[in-house]
Amino acid sequence: MKPQPPRASAGRPRRAAPAPVADRVGYRQHTLWLSPEELDELIGDLRAAIMPRLANRPSPERAQYLLSPIQFPLEAPPQ
Repeated sequence: MKPQPPRASAGRPRRAAPAPVADRVGYRQHTLWLSPEELDELIGDLRAAIMPRLANRPSPERAQYLLSPIQFPLEAPPQ
């Protein structure tokens, strides 16, 4: 199958072919043992780090990134 050229979004230039290393694509997954209070603190820390950057406007030196934090319980606490 022949690779398709990137499609332009309305008003946006076409992107070059995917370059995960150059684009700093990352994926991190960790398991943590947290109390409800520690989880609340972690969520607050993440919000504090992310929220100010949501106000960033597009500019020539900025690329848009998708950040998708997710947390869910894996195991019940040890008895």
